[in-house]
Amino acid sequence: MCRFVLYRGEPITIDTLTTRPKNSIIHQSFQSQLGEQPLNGDGFGLAWYVPDLSDSPALFRSTQPAWNDRNLQQLAEVSKSHLILAHVRAATGDTDVSQANCHPFVGGRFVFMHNGSVANYHQVRRGWMQTLRDESYDQVRGQTDSELMFALFLGELGDSNGIGPMSEAVQNVIRRAERTRTEQKIEEPNFLNLAVTNGREVVATRFASDNATPRSLFFAQGEGCECEDGEFLMKTTGTHQQEPSRAASTVIASEPLSDQPLWTEVAPGQLLTISSDDRLTNEPISI
Repeated sequence: MCRFVLYRGEPITIDTLTTRPKNSIIHQSFQSQLGEQPLNGDGFGLAWYVPDLSDSPALFRSTQPAWNDRNLQQLAEVSKSHLILAHVRAATGDTDVSQANCHPFVGGRFVFMHNGSVANYHQVRRGWMQTLRDESYDQVRGQTDSELMFALFLGELGDSNGIGPMSEAVQNVIRRAERTRTEQKIEEPNFLNLAVTNGREVVATRFASDNATPRSLFFAQGEGCECEDGEFLMKTTGTHQQEPSRAASTVIASEPLSDQPLWTEVAPGQLLTISSDDRLTNEPISI
């Protein structure tokens, strides 16, 4: 049910995450190790920032299986960024395999992606759509619960920005999903691993309703990363070891890209943030 990876740090080429590691996001599209199913072949997407050119991100999405797209491989080799998001999709419910339904989703300077599902989405979609602001309503082009949650997030955020408002807006979306589930007496749990960025700061969550086990999520930190002979490597220094919550580079991923011991599993019900000064925090989601 989808896999994603987010990188923020020293600039790297996109293929450092997407194609070169043995457990790259492309490898996870046909042989996921920790997903509900090994195949995530219903499209893929990339978003990355080039702040020297624009505050808004570049976006590349396709309905092709990620493992079978030469354009992706060639683009990833020559594109470099300090903030990269990549997603491979396994379609859920009755949603089409279409470009409009592929992650990530972009609105202005914001990028959003999701791993999981909103419980009984076909039942709750109409009510949620009716609460959207006009500008958010008009930008929903696909059928997914993920894109609608992004629209709700942008509505909650309004004209605000920064890590605090972003964190609260993400939690408000999760609260909305949980409140709707209770009001409509839906027994199925919500699975809401979310990731959003404004090009500077990052918010990510690992969440499932009640006592359900959420989808997997990990992070790793260091002073930069590279890939050698298929091995994804996170470089560390004494500075990083003295202050583990702050590092030049951070990766947040559905599955570790390597067997390095630096990967930390995010506990269920947690919210991760990366601030503009490279500080990572990990705290309980407030429902």
